Amino acid sequence: MFANKIHEEAHKAFEKGDYSEAILGYSKALIESPQNSIVLSDRAIAYLHTNQKEKCIADFDLAVELQPKYAFRYASRAYAKKHFNDIDGAIEDYEKAIDLDPSDEISQNNLGVLLEEMGAQAQANAHFEKSDELRKKKENSLPTVKKEEQVQQENQTKKNTIETNKEERLTDEEISSKMEEFKKIFTSKKQFNEFMQFLTRKFKVK
Repeated sequence: MFANKIHEEAHKAFEKGDYSEAILGYSKALIESPQNSIVLSDRAIAYLHTNQKEKCIADFDLAVELQPKYAFRYASRAYAKKHFNDIDGAIEDYEKAIDLDPSDEISQNNLGVLLEEMGAQAQANAHFEKSDELRKKKENSLPTVKKEEQVQQENQTKKNTIETNKEERLTDEEISSKMEEFKKIFTSKKQFNEFMQFLTRKFKVK
């Protein structure tokens, strides 16, 4: 997850809301790992929190250059562009993210919201419908996941309680990490909850 120890310490500062300290840490981490797109993206988000538009977008640009085939890099930059009122740029990046990963229901829905704001309702509805379709497919896959988990639990019945508890803790960490990068964007739990509601639009959104 972390490029180096400095990156990890910078992340801790970010989690505390000390964005200036986090930026200094990310900058030092980049000295050791100058081609690390994750560190660049993290620093970009810290710049976003401090409303440093040029630096924020510049870091996202570098992250995209390093991983031009990774849809999430475009989606992250799209969110930043929307934050700084570059709607056309945000739409372009969401379109690129979807081109690279059509199964990204978050980008599908976010693009729909932007198109709706621009008055392109028909296009927006198409993306909302696609987002809902993708979300429902994931929801429908949950029974299968549960079934697999049940099998795994049965295979572990001979393990002692300590081992089982450790396994459960690992599972919790894996689940919580799914939204970690998106959570970095928000300054409060309220903002994140509002974003999740936005994602589901009744679902609209990552």
